[in-house]
Amino acid sequence: HRILAPIFTMSKPVLVYFAGRGRAEAIRLCLAEAGVEYEDQRLAHEAWPAMKPTLPFGQLPALHIDGTIIAQSMACVRYVAHKYGLVPADPVQAGRCDMICEAVEDLMGQFYKANMGAATDADKTKFRTETLPAWLTHFDQILGEKPYMMGAFSYADLVIFNYLHGMTEPAALDAFPHLKAFVERVAARPKIAEWIA
Repeated sequence: HRILAPIFTMSKPVLVYFAGRGRAEAIRLCLAEAGVEYEDQRLAHEAWPAMKPTLPFGQLPALHIDGTIIAQSMACVRYVAHKYGLVPADPVQAGRCDMICEAVEDLMGQFYKANMGAATDADKTKFRTETLPAWLTHFDQILGEKPYMMGAFSYADLVIFNYLHGMTEPAALDAFPHLKAFVERVAARPKIAEWIA
């Protein structure tokens, strides 16, 4: 595994993360939907200590693009979305996209808190029976009967799809038929279907 100093000479973007979906998958989905050719570099854990000091905040994912490094997963998502036309032109709609993405980040944080580290069985149960249904209710109300969160497709759809498609309790969507149909609709988009196959 090479250290990333020479990457700036490359013509295509390089996304660096560990093996697995994790915090990089929403970025990958945006790149896939946009049809961008890029290098999806899956870092071996033994290579991480040498790379860590070369990155902003010493964290992954990191996106090497346009002669710079962008860290923080949602910053990478937004950069790709702006660069490749996945952000609505209307500022109100763009702001609502950001709102949805920040809500998904909040939900993910609550998932990790309830399921990782010192989390108890009671924490897990509360997340599954109270926290998650409350969030899904909010998302379902925003979606309504529209095909996508904003009506027209945007990067916010990929961010929320990433969570809903990969969540550990998929049966939770059974109570939300609009959201369930939304996940199926996004999964059927040709470039997304190819990526997740």
